[in-house]
Amino acid sequence: VISYVSLRDSETKEEFYDKLRFVYLEMPKFTKAASELQGNLDKWLFVLKNMHRLENVPVNIQEAVLLKVFEECEIAKYNKEERMLYEQSQKERNDWFAVLSTAEEKGRAKGKAEGKAEGKAEVARQCILKGYDNEIIQELTNLPLASIEQLRQEMKAQGLI
Repeated sequence: VISYVSLRDSETKEEFYDKLRFVYLEMPKFTKAASELQGNLDKWLFVLKNMHRLENVPVNIQEAVLLKVFEECEIAKYNKEERMLYEQSQKERNDWFAVLSTAEEKGRAKGKAEGKAEGKAEVARQCILKGYDNEIIQELTNLPLASIEQLRQEMKAQGLI
C-alpha cells in the first residue's frame, strides 16, 4: 500500500539527495474494513479512501483530528447561502470569544492591581502598628504620604493605635 522512494544516480547507484523522498500511497490496494483498522495510518487511509461514501463516522476512528476532517467535509458540501450563514456564525463566535478574552484580561489586570494596592496598604498598616514614621513607610511601600496618613487616621478612629 505504501512505497518509499528516493532518487539514485543511474550509474553509481548512490542516493542523489538524502533529504528528498517520495511516499506513494496505492489506495486501491488498501482494502481494510473499519473493524480491521489498527493504527493512525490505517485510520487516515480508510478515511481518505472511503470519505465519499461514509454516512457516519465509524466508532473506532472517532478521534479529534479525524472528526475535524469529517466536519470540514460537511462544511464543504454547503451551498452558497449555507456557507455564508456558517461563516457569519463563525465570525460572531470569534467576535464573542475576543470580547470575553479581553474582558477576562482586563479583570485579571484590575484584580492584580487591586491586590497589589491592598498588599501595600496591609504592609503600611503593620508598619504603623510597629510605630514607623510615614516617610519610612513610604520608602517601603511606595504609597503616597497622603494615603499613609489616611490609613493612620482610620486606624486611630478604629482604636487600633
